[in-house]
Amino acid sequence: MGLKNNLNNENLEVLNNISNCINDKLAILNIKLSELARDADVDYFSLRKLINHEENYMPNLRILIKLSEYLNIQVGDLLKYNSLPQYVPIIDQEDIYTYLKAGATLLHGFKNKVFSEKFIHEKSFAIKEINNELLLPTEIIYICYPNPYKKILINQVYLFEIDDEKEKLLVFSRVYKINSNNIEIVVHNKHECITKYNVIAIVVSMQACETFI
Repeated sequence: MGLKNNLNNENLEVLNNISNCINDKLAILNIKLSELARDADVDYFSLRKLINHEENYMPNLRILIKLSEYLNIQVGDLLKYNSLPQYVPIIDQEDIYTYLKAGATLLHGFKNKVFSEKFIHEKSFAIKEINNELLLPTEIIYICYPNPYKKILINQVYLFEIDDEKEKLLVFSRVYKINSNNIEIVVHNKHECITKYNVIAIVVSMQACETFI
């Protein structure tokens, strides 16, 4: 149902937020609005009014629920954020390869996920790890996405798979040096030059969980 009365600034901001989230999803998937409307089970003409700000169109609750389910966010997120946020699944290290090979299928729902105010990647994921270098052992959540580049950069943090004598290790580390045949990273709290490695993912953020003394 459209509303032709003048909306206050807060309501206009909410409509802009919804429109931005839709447009972000269109760009991420490189699809047309008609395709999104079909996949989300939402009336195309209602969506067109919404993103074009026609007649100050105000969507009803059914549309908001359908959109939020399709975008895999909560209705409150759809109204609050001016770009598409994301709930990133927290997975176990041993499940990384299975998750990355699973295609572009998103894990829906909000259980065992960490919230990001910005959309990161369709296949982004988070890993928990205990850091013993701080004053107290602290749980760190690393938010990552698959590395699309062949080159690595100094000072960027990555998730590496390295050969450590008899086994392969998954290591989070900043790159300190890049040489012709090796890189310098931190392994087991020590700086080491590594020649055999595979870059699994780029780390975009780290969150430290609160530790009580």
